[in-house]
Amino acid sequence: MHSLSGRVVIFLALLSALAFAGCDGGAASVRAREGDEPSAGLAVLRQTAAMNGCDPVTAQVITGDNVTIEFGAGNGERYRPRCVTIGVGEAVHFKGDFARHPMTGGAVLDGEAVRDPLSPLPFVSAGTEAVFRADRPGVYPFYCQSHWILGMNGVVYVR
Repeated sequence: MHSLSGRVVIFLALLSALAFAGCDGGAASVRAREGDEPSAGLAVLRQTAAMNGCDPVTAQVITGDNVTIEFGAGNGERYRPRCVTIGVGEAVHFKGDFARHPMTGGAVLDGEAVRDPLSPLPFVSAGTEAVFRADRPGVYPFYCQSHWILGMNGVVYVR
């Protein structure tokens, strides 16, 4: 049986292939860099990417740039919707109080929050809106650093 640290290393190695980060000004915004090639491990990750309480088969499919994930206030310690599938080039808008619910890219594995320092999802701890746009298929898990233990996590699947 693998130790937690072994699983974290494997998880980060697989997710590192998804780390096509870049930022621009204004609201927190991230775009995958064009020209980066995924590793062979991505195909396996995409097929088995049930994590953070999400599954690619049951994730809500939303098209266009009208994808909004809200959290806090009336939503409590939850992202709504929690699991979404979007197309390449489409954006996800995260809306809520990031000071109370700091968001980062990463996954909850075996009861531990594991931040992915190479995730293209932004770390956001201030403001009320962040935008994520990916230019290539992938699996992008995220969680609230304060409330992940309460199930405040999710995944953006990009197809």
